[in-house]
Amino acid sequence: MFGRIQSELGGVDVCINNAGLAHCAPLLSGSTADWKNMLDVNNFKPSNFLRQRMRSLYLYGTVFSRVQSRNF
Repeated sequence: MFGRIQSELGGVDVCINNAGLAHCAPLLSGSTADWKNMLDVNNFKPSNFLRQRMRSLYLYGTVFSRVQSRNF
């Protein structure tokens, strides 16, 4: 996806990676599947996105900032 954006549009100037969710359930009785889903969306997805972007960010000298919050 990023290669196509780079070739067709010249790259990404601003990208807001805004995804997050919280499951409202007690810690001890909440669903493990819900916890896995929440950690996947809130932690893995943004980190994986940034990892995929690092090469082009480095090659084109793009400055980036990452702000991350947790709602646990």
